[in-house]
Amino acid sequence: MSHEHPRTVLLSSIKVDPDFNVRTQYDPKGIQELADAIKAEGLQTPLTIERVSGNNGDTVYRLISGNRRRMAMMLNRWGNKEIPVVVREFESRGKAYLSNLAENTAREDVHPYDQAKRFFELETGAISVPSETEGGEPEVVKLARKEIALATSLSQAHIGNLIRSFKNLSEDSKKAWRKHDLPLSFVFELARTVDGAPVSDEEQEETLAEYLAAKEAENATGRRRKNKNKNKDGEGGEEGGSPKRKVVKDLFNVLCGQADDVKGLEKAFLMGKIQGIRFMTGDVGVRSIASTSWANASDAIEKVVAKQVAKIEEE
Repeated sequence: MSHEHPRTVLLSSIKVDPDFNVRTQYDPKGIQELADAIKAEGLQTPLTIERVSGNNGDTVYRLISGNRRRMAMMLNRWGNKEIPVVVREFESRGKAYLSNLAENTAREDVHPYDQAKRFFELETGAISVPSETEGGEPEVVKLARKEIALATSLSQAHIGNLIRSFKNLSEDSKKAWRKHDLPLSFVFELARTVDGAPVSDEEQEETLAEYLAAKEAENATGRRRKNKNKNKDGEGGEEGGSPKRKVVKDLFNVLCGQADDVKGLEKAFLMGKIQGIRFMTGDVGVRSIASTSWANASDAIEKVVAKQVAKIEEE
């Protein structure tokens, strides 16, 4: 259980532990846009902090969540301003980590790799924080998967897949995951186990190279089609974009609001928020698609799109 106390504190009195936040990457452009918005409208959502003792026995504050907002306000040179905060008291460091996870997991710009790393650390007890009392023992932060699931509203199965991926992937595969923003369906397959053991680093490297080569070929084909449409229909192309884009747009306009695009559907499936797809289509030439697995659903979607694209191009 934690207690909350709204108040204001000096921004510069809030300390940041660089290893605490699950988020490890920040978009400078996004921070600047946020700084401009805060300057114009003020801070709409208070930072969450906790009170800790400083080296000289004085009171300082440690940031729990809201580092993007803090960075934006520092850009505005608000270090000496009193800002609204919520001061929370936590029973343990584990509860503080859960609070940080809960807020950041709800934001789509936190990379799944960062989530996987933090989930792995918390479940295995890999995080140890110094005692806040002189001569005290360090506190090992270890949480059950169920606790993590409750805090983040993610299914235990999805959390388990992320933990397994972080554990099984080679260092090169982990770097590629972030660098190329690999889809989770591919990451989970890459991190699979065979006879109780993860696939070898060499096999991961080979599979990854094949995937990236295929993706580049797909992107090159898309660029050629785009240029072809521009040459055929003028600089703006046909109304609504390429045939495939139009078909995909029409298809997902009738998805009963489950997601806006293929990537959104895949994410909802893998996070356990959608157990199956069933939708009716009109103009796209198929009556219904029903599936309880992402692999089957994505195959069906690709076939529908390809069929309609071919039909449009024939016309």
